[in-house]
Amino acid sequence: MTEDIDHYKFDFATATEDLRAQFDPAKARNVIFVNIAAFPPDTPGGAPNIGMTPIGDAQFLQEYQDRAFNLTMSRSGGQSGTGRLMNKDKTQLGNVVSIVADDGYVHTFGEKYEDLMRLWILYHEAGHALVKNADISAGPDDTYGENAGDAMASLLFLRRFGPDAKAFLSMISWSRAFQAINAGDTKHLTTAVIDKILNDSGDTDFSKLTFAQTVQRAQEYAAQWTPNAAALSTARDVFSSAIKDGGRLRDILNRILSRKSPPDLASFMAGKVSEAMVRKEGMEFFGTRAQLPDKERAALASDVSAGLAGMKVNHLFNSAAIHSAGTTPLLSLAPLGLSAGKPLVFGATKPPTGNS
Repeated sequence: MTEDIDHYKFDFATATEDLRAQFDPAKARNVIFVNIAAFPPDTPGGAPNIGMTPIGDAQFLQEYQDRAFNLTMSRSGGQSGTGRLMNKDKTQLGNVVSIVADDGYVHTFGEKYEDLMRLWILYHEAGHALVKNADISAGPDDTYGENAGDAMASLLFLRRFGPDAKAFLSMISWSRAFQAINAGDTKHLTTAVIDKILNDSGDTDFSKLTFAQTVQRAQEYAAQWTPNAAALSTARDVFSSAIKDGGRLRDILNRILSRKSPPDLASFMAGKVSEAMVRKEGMEFFGTRAQLPDKERAALASDVSAGLAGMKVNHLFNSAAIHSAGTTPLLSLAPLGLSAGKPLVFGATKPPTGNS
């Protein structure tokens, strides 16, 4: 039986213990979760006091808590993350999942969604520790780990909240595309894997999966739907070129969609971001409402249709299964699950500082 997503309240200890209870015993022993919070300094101008709350296997914590805290300290002023806990002989002992209490990413969609965002961050970071090889990265074009983290978090949300999670997940998917275009952050460009899971959730009841099956499915989704290095590199160049001339978001999207080249990953992401702009309700950026006139909304919708016409996805991802599909698009834009009459709210009073 799934939970009520609308009344969920996050508690680090409860959420973490609930998650650990589902782990394979070996993973439960070798993964340390640390909640890190900064408090005002004791003296004016002094450094903030750092408070850490570790959760993990008692014996493992006793042996490696100091090392875990050393890994965590580097994140005390920033965003949450997962690191490898290494032995002196360079062998891996386990993972440390560091959850920063005031992670700026929590505020992405305003106060209403902060509890769900905290849970999303916890699940995403746990995905780095649980999915094979998701806790390492070889550079900006190696985004398998981030895709695995978002795949794991998406599946865990669907397991926990059922179909009611789709609206929230569609907002996460949209925000990943928006951040890629707006900030050039293709490291966290996980929109395709989230959309594929959302599309598949229409035919698959992910709440029926065991925890082990969920980890396996997250690995499979990430392996198939992580954009390849060439697609990511090209997308970054396109986003950079589109942004350098400035203008409104609608102008930037038009530059991406109206290129002479065949539609690609950048085109798909521009189409995704356009979803919020073509809604009559528009968007709210950090307290400022942004709505396009009806004619401009219609023009943007036309730009999206033209910009994505004949799009081929078989060369954008690494999966052989996707390549074998030839020119058939395998994913569509997972629509934003927002209530009529309400804009997409992005940010509370200041831009998010993390991506987690």
